[in-house]
Amino acid sequence: TRTGLDNLLRLIGYEVVAVASGEEALALDQTQAFDLLISDLVMPRTSGAELARQLTEAWPDLKVVFMSGHCEDEMVKRGLLEPGDRFLEKPFGLKVLACEARAALGAGE
Repeated sequence: TRTGLDNLLRLIGYEVVAVASGEEALALDQTQAFDLLISDLVMPRTSGAELARQLTEAWPDLKVVFMSGHCEDEMVKRGLLEPGDRFLEKPFGLKVLACEARAALGAGE
């Protein structure tokens, strides 16, 4: 759940702004800086990929991690995920989330 994900991210030390929809994400204050977007690939009214495209226009340095209950290969075949995109297959645990967030942000490089 969204609440579970934002709680997990806070547990591992991230400051989180959680929204319930793509529309809410697009309505965020564009003067505020964001480093990482974690989004479902499949959402009502928009795709995670389209949301990421629009948000990276506002924040060019925004890193993106997609998630889905479907396997990565299936998402690539459906055209929702590009090869090389960061992807978390649901369900995932705290350790996997922490590793993926650090990798997306380039921590340790």
